[in-house]
Amino acid sequence: MLSTERAASMNSMDDRDMIRRAQAGDRHAFGALFDAHYARVYHYLNERLGGAPEAEDLCQEVFLAVLGSIDEYPTGGSVPFDEWLLRVAQRLASEHHQARERERRRLQPQTAPLVDSPRRLNPEALALLPEQQQQVVTYRFEAGLSARQTAGALGMDTVMVQRIARAAMETWLRCTPDDRPAGC
Repeated sequence: MLSTERAASMNSMDDRDMIRRAQAGDRHAFGALFDAHYARVYHYLNERLGGAPEAEDLCQEVFLAVLGSIDEYPTGGSVPFDEWLLRVAQRLASEHHQARERERRRLQPQTAPLVDSPRRLNPEALALLPEQQQQVVTYRFEAGLSARQTAGALGMDTVMVQRIARAAMETWLRCTPDDRPAGC
């Protein structure tokens, strides 16, 4: 905790003075910079991440990155400190988005567009199925995904995908055009 005198001294300094002191190793000066700029960086990240809870964690990462590179900040005034902070925040937010997108792609296998698929399922046959069965058979048989890939894409268990596909097949067998029972 800063003493009252030190806090008053820090409040009367501008960013450049606090940066010079932080560059000289004064952790209280960096703490004052943190206090002065945290809300703006947090607000920027919160808006950029769409209100994501990661905004607070990423804000901490921004200040850790700045702490590790405070000596690189040009105190000559070519770039205002808050702009430098926001550039770091922008870079880390972009890296965060890229990592999240890579993870999403890893969990959801890329498939060819279903409309251009060479294996097109009969729309009348699909219409016989409940929505969940339609999704599973479209991924499995039209897109050509394995049961495991289909499960990953739909957020299901592999065994459940297999059961749903089997139920769809049973519906199709039960509801053939020649001898369609009343329940089809």
